[in-house]
Amino acid sequence: MLQMPNDSGSRIDGTERVDLSDRWEDVRSLLRLIYGLLITLPGRWSPDTVDRFGGPLKVAAKYEVDSVLCQLAPIIERDWPSQYEDWVRREAGIKRTHSRIETSNKGHSISYVPRSKFQDPAAVIQVAQKAQLNSVLPAAYYDLSRILLRPPRYMRTSSRWADAKLLDRDDLERLTVGRERIADHLRGKLEGNATTNPFMRIILHGRQRAPGRCHAHGDCQGVLNDWSKNNNTIAYWSKERHLRAPLETLEELAECLQQGKSAHLVALCLPCRVDCAALLRRKAKVLWQKIPEYFELDSLPFWTPPTSD
Repeated sequence: MLQMPNDSGSRIDGTERVDLSDRWEDVRSLLRLIYGLLITLPGRWSPDTVDRFGGPLKVAAKYEVDSVLCQLAPIIERDWPSQYEDWVRREAGIKRTHSRIETSNKGHSISYVPRSKFQDPAAVIQVAQKAQLNSVLPAAYYDLSRILLRPPRYMRTSSRWADAKLLDRDDLERLTVGRERIADHLRGKLEGNATTNPFMRIILHGRQRAPGRCHAHGDCQGVLNDWSKNNNTIAYWSKERHLRAPLETLEELAECLQQGKSAHLVALCLPCRVDCAALLRRKAKVLWQKIPEYFELDSLPFWTPPTSD
């Protein structure tokens, strides 16, 4: 910091004055952390987390204050996990935590979660890139891909939107390319005919993998065969909501299959439904692992925590 240019040439008690372009609130927070003053953590998934710690995190990265980076990075990472199982728990926790608000729109009652209850993934991306905290970027980009980039004309259940002004051209290009690749991934994995449909492959090879497990093998094969012929898979995934929130859709369909509530595959026997549910969760995990590649995040520079000797 003391090597920065001193345009004024002035000194304070014999030490050169350093002119900073940072916000004074962020510098104050940085100094509080450097000198070990206590900080109060917001609750999990609180929108205040990025507002309170994003600024000092960027300043700490700018001046290479690793001790502060090591304190703040886990606070951001806990809300934007890198493992799929942690992401599922995060989504379930948010649903439990946030009460849904009833509003009226043209005589219809709509239930939604206010935008103010969520962290803005665009703000998280901006902070993470300046701090080179790339571990949170896959989750943040995925979350950004499933919400709007401007306020909706009418309040709906999907009432979340990001502040697009926080994104630069590269961010928007990554977002567009990533969305297209996720859609192509889903169509390639979950569409097809009776031979290529992944659900069909489970049933067709069910007896070799687990002889006698499926007591209604013929019926289950027929159900999936009809499903594929009628293009129900394609129709199911062509809906905008499912393509915008594919991981949630896969998890919800898997849960419905296990509980026998799926309108699409309710006629399957229990072992086949459990197998199909497990397949859906495997597909979701594969998609999650592909997110850094699909959004082209692997080439970005990243911060490495210092190792203690």
